[in-house]
Amino acid sequence: MSDTVMIEVPTTARMLACCAGIAADGHEPKPAKPGTTAAEYLGTDERANPVSIDDRIAELWFDPHKPPPDEPVLITIAGTPCATPGNLTTITAQKKSGKTAFLSAIVAAAISEHGDMLGVKAFNPDNKLVLHFDTEQSAMDHWKICDSILRRAQLTESAIFKSLCLTSLPILERRAVVHHVIRQEAQRGNGVFIALIDGHGDLVRNVNDPEETADYVAALHALAIENRCHIYGALHLNPGSDFKSRGHLGSELERKSQTNLRLEKTDELFCAWGDANRGAPIPKNAGPCFVWSNDARMHVSVASRLQTKSDLQLEDARMKVAEGFRLADKSALHYSELIAAIQRVPGIKSSSTAERHFRNAKEARYISKNLLNQWQINP
Repeated sequence: MSDTVMIEVPTTARMLACCAGIAADGHEPKPAKPGTTAAEYLGTDERANPVSIDDRIAELWFDPHKPPPDEPVLITIAGTPCATPGNLTTITAQKKSGKTAFLSAIVAAAISEHGDMLGVKAFNPDNKLVLHFDTEQSAMDHWKICDSILRRAQLTESAIFKSLCLTSLPILERRAVVHHVIRQEAQRGNGVFIALIDGHGDLVRNVNDPEETADYVAALHALAIENRCHIYGALHLNPGSDFKSRGHLGSELERKSQTNLRLEKTDELFCAWGDANRGAPIPKNAGPCFVWSNDARMHVSVASRLQTKSDLQLEDARMKVAEGFRLADKSALHYSELIAAIQRVPGIKSSSTAERHFRNAKEARYISKNLLNQWQINP
């Protein structure tokens, strides 16, 4: 008797149905009215193909002789690397606090090297596709957002920018379309660089349903891994809260996201920052700030909350050194090791620049030596 266990792996159509929450456990969806399932919406009805569990997990085992390739940094914010392929970023804020404007700046930075990008810098040398999904706006407002993206990028059009307005579709179909489009576009041209969802709350039926939201976030993360892209998404904070995003959905997204960005509005000033990231944080006083400009008909950058050049230099050094430790995956390094690690940070091209960041961090007492003569970040 064979020891091989056989399972039935859903086809694309059935996986889309599961992603849409129709059958989150992966089993055959229950009969529904015509046109209501994701598979029916996409007009497909393929049969599942049996694949053994051993085949499914063959490439998933840890192999000490096959380390994965280094993940390229796709996006930096205020000089801090915060997005790599196969990961998620969640942007949270109260209503009218700049989420859509900041998402638009991320799109613009990914398709152009010119313009005011609100502190965002993208590294897209292969001109991979940037996908934008609007789940909140009317058709006219969606058009205005896309128009502002192109104006910010100083372009009249872009072959690597595509945006869909999903507001008119039922929730399950919106989710199915997001998965379908990302998978489809990942197989075309140079692939997908980043995808942005504005916003998450309109892709679930109940933000407080633990099962639905866990399945939604897990499927989204798997989608980013499968297609080697980074997925951004916006979500409102709970009404009256300065820190808690909406329901179980917010908790799941914060737990799974590589970067958690917050946007705050004080008077007419909008600021972006994040302290719950896997990599270096973006301190509130160093994050990018912007205001609305009637002349430009868009938000424009203003000085951050750090006031002096010295403050900016020290904060930059602190972020670069922290990222060096993260890239080295060690909490303590000898001097030469630390300089080499800082040189791996995007934007640092010479040992002299790395040494300058080291000196600034040392003088600010951000780092110090331990008993083994190694440098480490002070608690």
